This record gives sequence, structure tokens and C-alpha cells, in this order.
Amino acid sequence: MRSWDLTRRITKGQPVDPTRKELARQMRKAPTPSERVAWELLRDRRMLGLKFRRQQVNLGFIVDFFCAEHRLVVEVDGSSHEPLEHQARDEERSLILARLDLKIFRIQNKVLNEGELCAVLERELDIRSHPLSLQGEGDGG
Repeated sequence: MRSWDLTRRITKGQPVDPTRKELARQMRKAPTPSERVAWELLRDRRMLGLKFRRQQVNLGFIVDFFCAEHRLVVEVDGSSHEPLEHQARDEERSLILARLDLKIFRIQNKVLNEGELCAVLERELDIRSHPLSLQGEGDGG
């Protein structure tokens, strides 16, 4: 059996439970309204030129959005994340993912908008946006 380097192989080559893979597929087909908004902002490198995947399986966890280049997880939290029991599970999950040098960012769906998401990504990644990066436009080459 091959050894699996957790620090490098977050998306490629990791063993994925077929039931988790199918659940992630179903979640992509039926996103929450907030996940739909976030995906419209993040898809096709529209936000700061970053490539995101949605409903990505990482170590058996399904994360809302994942940018492999910067090892960044973006979670969109709604009212279902408010109970203390759910917050404790979220915290435990975040700690496990953080041990793999992943940056985990949680945004409440009630404050989810393009400006807030862009500001947080810039701060978390210490990058600055190009004026065109928010619209998803290229250099027109």
C-alpha cells in the first residue's frame, strides 16, 4: 500500500470514500442559496484570479470551497451553524484541517457579499486585487 503524504496531497491522490464523494456531488447539485451566491463570486477565477472547487472532499470532510494553490478553505455558515453543538463540531473539524496547514475562513451567509468576501481573501492571503479580477475578466489577450 502506498504511503500518503497528508501535507502535500490534499485533493489529488487522496483516498475518498465513495459515499462522501457521492454526497459532495449531491451537494453541488443542490447548493444552499448562500452557497449559490458564493459560487457565483468564486467560480471561473472571478475573485482575485483564484481557482476554487466547490464541495471538495478533504480527509473525509466536505468543505464548501477550496483553493488548492493557497490551501484555503472557505466555509459559508448559515443558521444551522449557530447551535453550540454544531459550533463545537465546526471548531474540531477546522483544527484537524489546520493541522494540514490549511487556512480556514468562515463567513456568515448574512454578511456574504462580493466586497466582504474579497476583503477577507485579500487579508487572509495578503494579496491585493487587480481592478479587473473582481469581474472575472482577463487581460483580453
